[in-house]
Amino acid sequence: MEEDEEAARRSIFRDPAFYGYYLWAIIILGAGLVVIGTSMQGALELNMDATFAATLVGIIPIVNGLSGLTMGVIYDKKGLQFSMILVATVSFAACTVLACAFLLGLGWLYVIGCLMMVMGYGSVAPQATAFARERYGQKRFPYHLAIVNTDIAGGSAFQQAVMSACGGISLFVYTAMAVFGAVAFVTSLIFARITKPKKG
Repeated sequence: MEEDEEAARRSIFRDPAFYGYYLWAIIILGAGLVVIGTSMQGALELNMDATFAATLVGIIPIVNGLSGLTMGVIYDKKGLQFSMILVATVSFAACTVLACAFLLGLGWLYVIGCLMMVMGYGSVAPQATAFARERYGQKRFPYHLAIVNTDIAGGSAFQQAVMSACGGISLFVYTAMAVFGAVAFVTSLIFARITKPKKG
């Protein structure tokens, strides 16, 4: 009860944890949107069969849906801090795998990287719900969740910025995303530090 009252008193825009979470979510959503939007094009550039490239596009939404369910279970068992660090780790690894796939010209590695990145992307939605409720309480949950969910707009802007700066789908896109993925990982560690319960 005491924790609920403390959460309800927090001001979302004065809370450093909100900005840490928001940066983390924007990077992961933006990287996921790059993969979702260019998965077929990337596969074709790596000389993969057109039929398989189209199949990959169809598999991605399935993985996206399963990732949300999986992360919900992990959150229930391990908590928000662990979940955010796990998602950031998977996303950073995925971006690195994608960069290596383009560097080495390996289609099968590209497929693995795509599916890993979509796992990270699909995990953000349940994390947003968990963050809004856990950090700011139940009383104004719809209001706080609406604010937190604007991260998808930031993710879209991030996607467009990376694609424009790198001149379309290329090794440079995935290299840049790997760098930002590392930032997301560090941010998740900082978030865990900020939100660590204080010892009485």
